[in-house]
Amino acid sequence: MKCLSQKHLIAYMHDKLPATKREQLEKHLDYCSDCQKQLEQFVNELDSIGDDGWIVDSFSETFEQDIINKIHPYPVSVLKQSVPHKLSPKMNWKKRSIDIMKKMTITVAGLALVVSLGTLVSPTFATYVSGLYTGQTDAGIHVVSTKNSLFSDYKKADKGLIHAIQKGYSKPLDLSVTDQGLTFEVKEVLADPLRIAMVIGVKDSKGNRLDASELYDEEEISLKDKKGNVLKPNQELANDPLYKQESDFWAYNIHGDYIVLERTLFDFYGKENALPDEMNVELTVKKLGETNGNWKIQVPIEMEKAKEATKMKKINQEYTSPQGLKISLKEVVFAPSGTQLIMETTAKGADKEFTYELVDEQGKNMAAWESPYLRGTPPVDEPLSEKNGSSNKNVLDSLTERIRLAEGSDRWFHTFTPTSEKMSFRLTSLFLRETANFQAKLNIEKLQKEPIKVEGQGNLFRFTKYNQDEKAVKGGSSIDFEAVFPKDFINVSGWKIKDETGERINKVFHSEKTTITPNGNIQLQGKLIFDNKGKLPKELTISYDKVLKQNHNVQWEVPFHLEK
Repeated sequence: MKCLSQKHLIAYMHDKLPATKREQLEKHLDYCSDCQKQLEQFVNELDSIGDDGWIVDSFSETFEQDIINKIHPYPVSVLKQSVPHKLSPKMNWKKRSIDIMKKMTITVAGLALVVSLGTLVSPTFATYVSGLYTGQTDAGIHVVSTKNSLFSDYKKADKGLIHAIQKGYSKPLDLSVTDQGLTFEVKEVLADPLRIAMVIGVKDSKGNRLDASELYDEEEISLKDKKGNVLKPNQELANDPLYKQESDFWAYNIHGDYIVLERTLFDFYGKENALPDEMNVELTVKKLGETNGNWKIQVPIEMEKAKEATKMKKINQEYTSPQGLKISLKEVVFAPSGTQLIMETTAKGADKEFTYELVDEQGKNMAAWESPYLRGTPPVDEPLSEKNGSSNKNVLDSLTERIRLAEGSDRWFHTFTPTSEKMSFRLTSLFLRETANFQAKLNIEKLQKEPIKVEGQGNLFRFTKYNQDEKAVKGGSSIDFEAVFPKDFINVSGWKIKDETGERINKVFHSEKTTITPNGNIQLQGKLIFDNKGKLPKELTISYDKVLKQNHNVQWEVPFHLEK
């Protein structure tokens, strides 16, 4: 689908899209770095999200549109490009970027953690926003040993891709087809059991390369064996609306005058001989920019060499937490472009987030994983477990996938940069949600003169200012506050406000900026925003009812060493 429009953003924010359209939009948002940047700008401007009692009307009539109007109508990276040859003035960015983490919690509603924004405007928008910052920045790794590879200066290449190129698993190609004066080319391909990546481009009749952002539309992709039989994904994805056709599996990313197409191969897990040694990717393009035509190329994929270098080991070990979270380690795959750990999780309730690390024989941390639901998610502006030396490390975001097996049950494909073949899985923490009973009675006249300190359940809050005229809400007010949490205390949610008569103020939301102190405590700087119809109350009672904690008192370690 095309990049995010203002109309899509507003509808998505308010959870007004049909289920199918919402899922398609989330899939696009999940992987498109340009749309990520647009929404990040939106978040920076908005810096607030509704709480439990939030109502759409609590914004002024022009509030959302004023913010959205500040966002570029087209992706930022495209606006910065200066390419003289264009096919059409309209933007046609087709799919998703591969440098942003695939956020597996995109369908989880009622998210407690938020990106500097607190509880949610709408379940879908907020769940997406919670993962805005989970992606890694451009690697920008130059491959000195393979100067002739078009991947060598690919700024969004992950370390696994670079490693596979250095090991000789990419192959230059000279495939092209010409129609209507335009030549469609495939210049290079890389393949191993974890992924297929290829470099494509378009040039005009004079040999001039065309703007990659305007490349093509209405394409068809097929993955076939040498006999022409279509290779189909696992049965678990047969009814998944996000994967209706082969093109849904491919990620698209601009690489100078070219585009990199990449496909993860997670959907062939568990199928006997699912990936033959030789196969073909068939690309059929019906439209390049505004030019209709027929461009069809068959790209040969040779997998034998990479398959011989790939090693697998069955694990089949399980752990069940006291809260009922079951983690089942199934298999580890050591491939040229990455090490992939395959696991399944089943959770009875909301406590289903955890962290782990992969360590070598000396116990040195080689890689670590933290749920994208928590990893770098505001209000925490850095990984939650950073202070414990077990933050997200060496994860290949583009090769990390999830398959929903049943309600509360998922299969995960966590992929890391190539690691040692002798290592162990070590569970490092579990995240728990607990009921809270915090209340702070604030005399507004006093608050207008000096800060008010309140301590509860080990949390120290300092309410610093009452703002009678809050621009974010028509007729609303706000209270500035600061807070420091005790060790392993991550966040609070479920904010509520009552006035001196005991009447609850329904329209409450909050914004927060969160940092981690040198001692490892989480520190908040935030604002509670509410609609009190312009009245100046005598007293307000502030409360929250949920807390999120990180429990490091866990012990589960599983070695998986390959036999010689």
